[in-house]
Amino acid sequence: MKKFPNALSHAGWALFVFTALTGLFLWRTGALRLSLTGAPAAPAAARGHHEGDGHEHGEGCTHDEPKKADTHEHGEGCAHGEGGDWCAEHNVPESACTRCNPGLIAQFKEKGDWCAGHNLPESQCVKCNPDAAAKLQPPPAAGADTLGRAKCEHGVAKIDCDDCRFELGAVKVQPDVAKALLKPAKVQRQELASGIRLTGQVHLDETRVVDVAPPATGRVVRVSALLGQAVKEGDVLAVVHSAEFGVAKAAYLDAWTKLELARREQERQAALGGALEKALEHLATDHGVPGKCDPLKGPCLPQAPLGEWRAKLLGAAARLRLAQSVYSREKALLDKQASSRAELEQAEHELQAAQAEYAALVDEAQLGLRLENLRAENATRQAEIALTAAEQQLHIFGLDDAAVAALRTEKENGGFAHLQVRAPRAGTLLARSAAEGKFVEAKESLFTLGDLSNVWVWCNVYERDLGPLHAALAEGPPPHACVRVAAFGDEPFCGVIDLIGSTVDEKTRTVRVRVQVDNAQGKLKPGMFANVEIQFASGQQAALVPREAVLSDEGKQFVFQEMEDGLWLRRDVKTGRAQGRLVEIVSGLDPGATVAAGGAFMLKSDILRAKMGAG
Repeated sequence: MKKFPNALSHAGWALFVFTALTGLFLWRTGALRLSLTGAPAAPAAARGHHEGDGHEHGEGCTHDEPKKADTHEHGEGCAHGEGGDWCAEHNVPESACTRCNPGLIAQFKEKGDWCAGHNLPESQCVKCNPDAAAKLQPPPAAGADTLGRAKCEHGVAKIDCDDCRFELGAVKVQPDVAKALLKPAKVQRQELASGIRLTGQVHLDETRVVDVAPPATGRVVRVSALLGQAVKEGDVLAVVHSAEFGVAKAAYLDAWTKLELARREQERQAALGGALEKALEHLATDHGVPGKCDPLKGPCLPQAPLGEWRAKLLGAAARLRLAQSVYSREKALLDKQASSRAELEQAEHELQAAQAEYAALVDEAQLGLRLENLRAENATRQAEIALTAAEQQLHIFGLDDAAVAALRTEKENGGFAHLQVRAPRAGTLLARSAAEGKFVEAKESLFTLGDLSNVWVWCNVYERDLGPLHAALAEGPPPHACVRVAAFGDEPFCGVIDLIGSTVDEKTRTVRVRVQVDNAQGKLKPGMFANVEIQFASGQQAALVPREAVLSDEGKQFVFQEMEDGLWLRRDVKTGRAQGRLVEIVSGLDPGATVAAGGAFMLKSDILRAKMGAG
């Protein structure tokens, strides 16, 4: 019988110890408040209800100031700010929100304050009246001066108490520590862009891709380019031994040689013509009087390169001089009655024959030289045409003017028929099929060269999303798109939409949309899958903070706002739509406030440690 009371005594002691330890734990975490002086505890309304302050609400929990019932009927998703007359969902005063309370529409229309185009009051339509955004500001949130001024159990303001500050969600950080570990950011009020999210795939810009084929059939004797190598325009990629190129090269050299000979012959004929003109001018002048020539007074022909015409002209001139001399002598003898008139007439006849012979020879010489000159010009022209055709054939093989001209002085070194395959543009070698010793055709691609500084991202857009996209393209510049790939996480690649497909895929019921993306760093590779976000201007102003500034705990979202130097206060917020690396703050913060964008998790951890009694 004595064992039963002893067992009860041990159980009671165990229950007492468990109760004491539980109470100590609750007291350390702030869930149990003890007042040693008998003073009433600060009301919950003075402390404020923050996550983790130790206050738990049961059914029927009331406060010192009962909350008035909200008789307003809200639409789906309607949100309000932290007290006050403000509709956080539509960023207008609650008492003037026609979307939450359609009954106000008639009142605004009676006042003439109504925008029929956007179905809003004119004073709230930021699209028609951009200045209205500055007037539509939410009520300011409570600051450090109005929070935590109630005294704690240590006799100081709770916001200033190192042991009780965590109950308000406040953290005190030394300035040097804050500068090193925290990254502050301002709450910015910007235009909130609406958008759609798509998936796509990175493709080559087809306007910057080229297949490099050999200009002629032949055998590859050398490959200079490697796969993935960056090349410049004109770089030698490979060398092909081509019989066709050798024939074209020989034809060019032959045409060039013939042209040189034709030009020299033309120059010789031109020199003969010039010499003949000078000779005839000299022969046709007698003491400076044109049309007369006296062969008896000396040689009528200057020393000039006339070829066979020189001998003919000299002979004719000699005969003309002899006939002139005989005629003069017979005439003198007839005057002295020493000769008969018949002999004079015979001498005159011979003189006229010599003059006619000389004149005919001059005409023949002029005509002959003119004919030879025309032949030389025609031969030169034909040689030039043949050389031009040979040059064009070499241009087809990829040789430029400088390379063609260099063939005239090129020395034979065993590579007469070697044809160089050059890069037509700068880019990266994406594919290579050339190999030494391989016989290739002119239509066969040896290399694929592409410029990766700009790529295409093809996306699939459902029919329901085409309306805003078409509207954005019609109203202004191409809409911007933000591209992200798994390889680089959240790093955005900016681009613009420049093309919407003309047909709908019958299987997927989507339309292809092309995004032009700058890829100067070469990070985007063809074939990568991408997430694409297309943004459109909405005309709505919103408060935005960096994504990393928003934390969550037990289903609530909050940020840490800098109240004064070194003091960071937790602010419960309601977030809205995301815009790139920013997120909308529907309620809980004022524009211009400073929040912790980097290192906010450290502040959250400090509060949790304080709650658990570890800090």
